[in-house]
Amino acid sequence: SLTLWSLTGDKLKTRILQAAAGAPILVGVLRQRRLFAPGIGSLVSGQLLAVCQRLSQRGGLPLGLGGQPSIGPLAPGVGLKPVDVNHRLMSGQLAAHPDLLLQIASLTLQIELDRGSNPELYLKRGDLYRRHGQWENASLDFHEVRSLDPDHATIDWFEGRMRVEAGQWHDGKTLLSRFLAAHPGHAGAHRYRAAAWWKLGDPAAAAGDYAQAISNSERPSPSLYRSLVITQFASGADYHPAAVATVDAALQRFPVEVSLLGLAVDLALERSDTGAATVYMSRLPARLAGLNQWQFRAALLACLEGQVEPAKFTFAKLLSDAQDTVRHRSGTWKASVEILSGLAERPQPESCQATVRDFLSMLQP
Repeated sequence: SLTLWSLTGDKLKTRILQAAAGAPILVGVLRQRRLFAPGIGSLVSGQLLAVCQRLSQRGGLPLGLGGQPSIGPLAPGVGLKPVDVNHRLMSGQLAAHPDLLLQIASLTLQIELDRGSNPELYLKRGDLYRRHGQWENASLDFHEVRSLDPDHATIDWFEGRMRVEAGQWHDGKTLLSRFLAAHPGHAGAHRYRAAAWWKLGDPAAAAGDYAQAISNSERPSPSLYRSLVITQFASGADYHPAAVATVDAALQRFPVEVSLLGLAVDLALERSDTGAATVYMSRLPARLAGLNQWQFRAALLACLEGQVEPAKFTFAKLLSDAQDTVRHRSGTWKASVEILSGLAERPQPESCQATVRDFLSMLQP
């Protein structure tokens, strides 16, 4: 279900004919308008086929699901039947990200018209491939950028980001480090290098980059603060005061951000600061207090305050819910039946504190 501008009839034919003639495809997306809507599907047998053939002759339409070309290159003398194009398009092979596919098709034609001489076109197409998860195609385009412009100012950022997203942590870190040496205030590069450091097992380095990403962002997001808190906590006890300071600073910016409130409560419980935990809990919107994860925090707080019976009652209730697969639907509720069983049977401050510490240690930035 490819989409173009909200065009029908002659106007849509004109756009497709422009593409077939080699002019850039004019790309736009309206989710309500589909290329194969009634009265338009017949275009596949003519003008759209010309576009498909043009692209397939130079190596295939750019993208398909599963990393495979959607319409492969044509062998010499072999024609592509309209029904083949229609089937492949309608089967969903080109429907994953139709806006990206059309932009890639447009850039492919522009690159052909420029005879492959413009590194910026390769850079743009490579980044579109990255956004679609086509790592090999992105890598090839970034290689072309380097071949055409060895000193390109931003290629290390574009390729470094792609390498991190592709799980090539070391290569991504190396490229981003080189880019940051010349552009130390680039928040995005710090954020991606932080992700690489985390995967490479260096949470302290990751925390340093997340801190730089925050300080170099005009409006840092709650997720950036959350990532910094998690990496600071994972860096060891010497960094825990910094994690507390970070979450407090974040809550000054985002007073009722639930993910940050949860981290603040957990950090307070981990250090047995029941007073701070109570203050943070009081800021929670009332409609959320009944959620399992917040009842769990309330039970841990009661446990640390020595209120054994209320804690046991809540842990037992949560255990019952966890064992009920019909009611147990929360995607954020992580406590296992084993943990809840132990806490429901005998809640002790030491075990409650250790539970919070284990939960914090399992978080991912």
